[in-house]
Amino acid sequence: MANKNSKSKASVFSLLDKATIVFMALFIGIGSFWLLFSDDSDPKALSPEKAVQKNIRVASKRESTRQLSIMSPIKQAGDSQWDLWQGNQHYLNAQLEEVVTLIDDGEVIEAEQLLKEYLEEQPKLWQGWLELSLIYSLDYGDSDKAIDYMEKALEINPENEALNRNMVELYLSSDQVADGIAFYIDLLASHPKSFQISYQLGHLYLAYEDLDAAMKYLEQASDGHSDHFGVNVWLARAWKKRGKLSEAVHYWERAVVALETTIRQRIRMGLPAEYLSDLLDEVLLEFTKALVDMGERDRAQDNLTKLVQRIPNHPEVLSLLSYF
Repeated sequence: MANKNSKSKASVFSLLDKATIVFMALFIGIGSFWLLFSDDSDPKALSPEKAVQKNIRVASKRESTRQLSIMSPIKQAGDSQWDLWQGNQHYLNAQLEEVVTLIDDGEVIEAEQLLKEYLEEQPKLWQGWLELSLIYSLDYGDSDKAIDYMEKALEINPENEALNRNMVELYLSSDQVADGIAFYIDLLASHPKSFQISYQLGHLYLAYEDLDAAMKYLEQASDGHSDHFGVNVWLARAWKKRGKLSEAVHYWERAVVALETTIRQRIRMGLPAEYLSDLLDEVLLEFTKALVDMGERDRAQDNLTKLVQRIPNHPEVLSLLSYF
């Protein structure tokens, strides 16, 4: 890169002496190297303020993932079991408690080494594979290895909501959707009645723009889980892509109810619900715009009232207000 830049600048610096040209070539080369290898994955490249903000985001993501991974098995038992969550946080054994303490204290490299030692002895410890995946995704920015470790966790515990959500996020953010589809198809062969696997396949196929496959798996997931917010959100978006607004509106309406219910439950349990609140805003906007396009002003007005209370200064909300 240094040679290329030097040549491109040769005419500009033709009147400079050789020493100056050498100095400028070195300066350009070093600058190019710095631009290539300095990014947000290297804390030293961040300003102190940005480093603090990144640490907060990483800690929040890690904690919400741990809490959701604990909650998932309890949730599947039904609402009557939700209150048991506080007394059933069987996420950590003594070894993992030590690892988590190290991670939370910033001793990530030592935590990684300990995790790998423990996982050699206990390869079925899905929580360990999850923590290792989080280290590589959140601390090292290595999506490939993060995916490898999350796949190991999912092979052990395929119905866990936290594992599945993080897995799909990794596939989407690293542009490995086709690989994600292949992994989940293999996983479904071993767990043909799995809700989570069908649901995530539908999500990934929708991102892959294969509407037939997306709707096949989402409808399969919906059987017995018609009140799941994610299934309804993605079915609504799939029907919209098909140009069927009335069908999309049906699922958006169900998604809003499911999201509002889930948010209330998670707040009651002391669990983070910010990402669900953001998703609810997105769904309400999509739902309202579809109603406007269909000429259903009264229903659109009801949604818009909620949106004005939730995100009054959002540009799309202000645009919708001008319609009425």
